[in-house]
Amino acid sequence: NWLIVPDLIGCGDSDSFDPRDDGMFVPLDWTRQLESLCREVSPFRSLVAVSQGGMAPVALSLATRQSDKWDGPAKIERVIIASPPTYEEMSRGIPTAEVQRNFAQLSSLPGRAVGYPLL
Repeated sequence: NWLIVPDLIGCGDSDSFDPRDDGMFVPLDWTRQLESLCREVSPFRSLVAVSQGGMAPVALSLATRQSDKWDGPAKIERVIIASPPTYEEMSRGIPTAEVQRNFAQLSSLPGRAVGYPLL
């Protein structure tokens, strides 16, 4: 069995980026990245998606999303979620003002130097 631990765009040890130039990433971006990875490394086997914390919506999206290139219910056999946000937190989204504040903080010089590397 394989264990694949991807470095999602804008997280972990991926190439640094400036959100003012490259934009922000949303869960659908990460879902599409994982779909591509799954198609490449395991085209014929079903998979188990494991997620921790705030990435729970990405695992759920991966397991349920269907498109011309992806059939989540057929490809993802199981979803394991550890320490997910509450349903209320996942379903209501983040208020626009909070997104704008986070963007400003992470776009600042200290945010780029310290904030993103910690994500």
